Amino acid sequence: MLTPEREDEPPRTVFVAAHAWVDDLAGGSFKLATEFAESLAGRGRRVHYICCGHERSPPPRTVERGVTVWRYPRPPGRGPFALWGHVRGTAAAVRRTLAEAGPPDCLNGHTPLQFAGALRGLRGAKSGAGGAVRTVYTVHSPFADEFAAEGRRGPRSWSTRVAAALEGRNCRRADAVTGDSTFTLRRLRALYPGIKTLRDAPVGGASVCPGWVAVDQFRVADDRPALRAQLGGAWADAAGEPTFFTLRRLHRRMGLDLLIDAAAALDRSGARFRLLIGGGGPLRGELQTRIDALGLSGRVTLLGFVPDEDLPRCYAAADCFVLPTRDLECFGLIILESYAAGVPVIATPVAAIPELVTLAGDEWLTDVASAEALAERMRAFLSGRIAADPAELRGIAEGFDRPTGVSALESVCLSGPLVPSHAPIPA
Repeated sequence: MLTPEREDEPPRTVFVAAHAWVDDLAGGSFKLATEFAESLAGRGRRVHYICCGHERSPPPRTVERGVTVWRYPRPPGRGPFALWGHVRGTAAAVRRTLAEAGPPDCLNGHTPLQFAGALRGLRGAKSGAGGAVRTVYTVHSPFADEFAAEGRRGPRSWSTRVAAALEGRNCRRADAVTGDSTFTLRRLRALYPGIKTLRDAPVGGASVCPGWVAVDQFRVADDRPALRAQLGGAWADAAGEPTFFTLRRLHRRMGLDLLIDAAAALDRSGARFRLLIGGGGPLRGELQTRIDALGLSGRVTLLGFVPDEDLPRCYAAADCFVLPTRDLECFGLIILESYAAGVPVIATPVAAIPELVTLAGDEWLTDVASAEALAERMRAFLSGRIAADPAELRGIAEGFDRPTGVSALESVCLSGPLVPSHAPIPA
């Protein structure tokens, strides 16, 4: 673990490049990038955060919680010109940062367009020590897979091919690549075979640096019925019935149709339960129609958007969380959030999900991503055939706390050698 700067050493400077500062736009990768920048600043590093301002005339320079944030104007339009606009905007913001703050010791990019633009802006710059600026590319989810995941763009579409070419170039030019999971690094190696940076190496190369959970924001419920009464609405209606909860964007790859069909199978078998689904998205109408057609309006409720301040109580009020993902789950923060509340997770064996879920035992993972497999595990939970100790689940979450995760990524950024991770680096 790296420590704060010593008084007799000049402070290390880090540039963090991401699509947004999390206060401007919510998103998992932006949240981790913002929290990483804040934590580095708290350890005495000089941190400059370069991102899109998401408006035409954003304030070019602000200081947020110890971090100097440099925003460039949101590019107009959509398509390739907008993508290139993000690269150019980031490069221009990096050049402004260099002119005022001088060169960094390290550039850490968390999103592909901004990392590519930051590399362009740093072209020819030397670090404060006179050597090359160390560049670390953190991949939260492969760019090409993100384009293809929702089914709107196939693997051969121009947008997917451009995304793949850009991310491959980023991996090739970075000194080191980190991923949130072993799955992410395996996927990158499959997408870009032969890129040296993605191979395991003593210095540089690819490293698993897992994300983290704010464990202290969550509590194990002492009185679950009272907590449900406080939340009100569908939570209060659930009363003493066993309650499953999930929190997802209402998109196809999240597998919520599978979960609703699993609930229908449980209902036909006479099981007593409630299923509460939090989150918004384009499939809300379609999912509600499915719930009504299956006669589940008394069992399954779409909660809509759940405010951040209510999330810890929602996790703790549930008896079990269900993660029915079909595709592309590259870490699984919601698993750790549920564990931090002492609540077990039933999940599909997709992408990176097994890396976290099996820490509580293989029995919490379905055999396949199907309604039948989900219903079987949910039935096993309701019957008491699978159970978990809340204290043990919280202990798992505590192993992924923010200081530990920040230290792992900080070590790659400022020390060079790879650090031990929760999962082995894939072959």
